[in-house]
Amino acid sequence: LVLPFSATFDGYLVDVEFEWPKANVLVAGNVTEDSFGSGTFEAGGQLHLILKIGTGTVAMTLEDGSTLTMNLVGKATGESTFDGTYRITGGTGQFAGVTGGSGSLVGTFNLRDLTFEGSAQGQIRF
Repeated sequence: LVLPFSATFDGYLVDVEFEWPKANVLVAGNVTEDSFGSGTFEAGGQLHLILKIGTGTVAMTLEDGSTLTMNLVGKATGESTFDGTYRITGGTGQFAGVTGGSGSLVGTFNLRDLTFEGSAQGQIRF
């Protein structure tokens, strides 16, 4: 069974650690998925500051306790924007039995107030 997946993320920068030429970033906040509901997310990743390529993971926890995890790969497209892809890797509750899914993602960091906005569009497979 393949269903549409559409999520919006609204969060803030929790931590950044620099290990030249890489930066380790942690972001957390709120998530809303159009079909499954709302909750919170935490995303951790590493950005290569020269190549402007990053990888990471996202863990979502919805209000009903369901969890969903995904891997991310992306590229900085400007000073504070990025785009890339996601691949769903597991879940519990509503997401129990998930076997995958993928799609695109975009995001923007506001470097003045350390906030983040992003979205993911694609599919989820059970």
